[in-house]
Amino acid sequence: MNNFKEKLIHHFNLSESDFATLTETPSLSRLPSYERFQDIEKIKARIFKAIENHELIAVYGDYDCDGVMSTSILYQTFTLLNYPITYKLPSRYQDGYGLTISNIDHFFAQGISLIITVDNGISQTSAIEYANELGIDVIVTDHHEVLTDLPPAYAIMHPTLSGYGTVVSCGAYVALMLSRALLGRFDDYLVTLAGIATISDMMPLVSYNREIVRLALENLNREKYINIMKLAEANEVTEHVIGMKVAPKINAIGRMTTGSELNVLVEYITTQDIRRINDIYTWIYEINEQRKSTMKEAVANTDGLDLDQAAIVTITEENEGMLGLLAARYVNSYDKPSVVFTYESNDDQLLKGSARSRKGFNIAKAFQDLGNLMVKYGGHELAGGCTIKKEDFDEFKRRFNLLAEEYLFEEQVEKVIDITTTEINFDNYRIYRLLAPYGQGFEMPLFRLKAFLTRDLMFSRDGKHIITTLYMGIKLVSFNVDRTYIEERAQIDLIGTLNISEYKNYRDLNFYVQKII
Repeated sequence: MNNFKEKLIHHFNLSESDFATLTETPSLSRLPSYERFQDIEKIKARIFKAIENHELIAVYGDYDCDGVMSTSILYQTFTLLNYPITYKLPSRYQDGYGLTISNIDHFFAQGISLIITVDNGISQTSAIEYANELGIDVIVTDHHEVLTDLPPAYAIMHPTLSGYGTVVSCGAYVALMLSRALLGRFDDYLVTLAGIATISDMMPLVSYNREIVRLALENLNREKYINIMKLAEANEVTEHVIGMKVAPKINAIGRMTTGSELNVLVEYITTQDIRRINDIYTWIYEINEQRKSTMKEAVANTDGLDLDQAAIVTITEENEGMLGLLAARYVNSYDKPSVVFTYESNDDQLLKGSARSRKGFNIAKAFQDLGNLMVKYGGHELAGGCTIKKEDFDEFKRRFNLLAEEYLFEEQVEKVIDITTTEINFDNYRIYRLLAPYGQGFEMPLFRLKAFLTRDLMFSRDGKHIITTLYMGIKLVSFNVDRTYIEERAQIDLIGTLNISEYKNYRDLNFYVQKII
């Protein structure tokens, strides 16, 4: 057996048969049947009745990548059924999250009699009650945690409530299963959209979540769908490319635009008009560049950050869509749980915040402990959102820091695979990619080059980066390094990952250094 393959099998604690199973050609047959969803026959019957009676149907989504893909999946499904519908992606700033009473009024005025929610709805009880009063049926398709009594929807399609499987899927996966039920088949492009959303929503990449991503990557790299390939900016699309290139561009629109502009994303995802794809892509690219520039400036501005405290709790002038990104950047930069607030757009006496953490400090539990200071809150172990009164900020900060002093981050023990430079080759990279996708629940392995001679390293002209050719087409790369630290040592350990870089017609295999010891 290949020694590199043996190391991978040992790292993931697999048997030979496990490896063979994980690397089999992906298949739609491994996705549990849509029939496992409770209410699915009732949902099918109601939708086909609406089509037969020429009712007006609306799909109501969300402003993140999962919501965009979910909405696009159903919009395209009805297009394939040759039945026109309307849709809405809500504005984070004007509508907020989830189906709202004001949007129910909007749909009622249009004559809509059936609303299908995607990636939301399971907690929108009051809005759905109101829709019922107006004679509008609401079908909820969602995947979020059920925190309250179920809403009085016509029917609910939810993986956890249905006992669909062992892991929670994203909203777009649920929408895909509804599409499968309506079309009587899977559409490869819609499968691809569900796979993209699975990565963007950071679902655990095991079981059918893993399979849908494998199918998506296979479809993308075979069919080269231009709508997605332009976002990917790569000839070969991996889960890393989706997570770092595709999803951020889609999410940037919901973060940076304040009106209904983001609805054009559904057109971008579903149109086959090359001119429209190019025009909309240019706009998406420009918005994403603004997002990156804004984030760079926000991170560089450390005014108001008390780095001596156990946690970072601060108020920023950035808009709400940037809060989660900024909090996550603070966690990574300063290794502290972080909550970033901004003023509520409709009430300057309220602060809206987003929190991020790591294992050891539970955001949901912290918010519960501070419940008497909260106007509203929600979240999970490592991420959450809340609204507090401006007058309570100082007390919130004091008590959140006390909790951070008590509940420390768990030390992360890195498990690495020791390899030699000769094992960094395209054959081994292909073996490594056989086990992909890597992500939540199936983490990308880290490799270690031990006792690498520093005299063999080559630096960029400005001395900030390592760019060393190991063999033809194989490079060792590290950005923004401390050259003095390296030159003071004869040998260093390099910990990193393997990836492919493409430039024009050149394709390099890189050992991308993440840590130097």
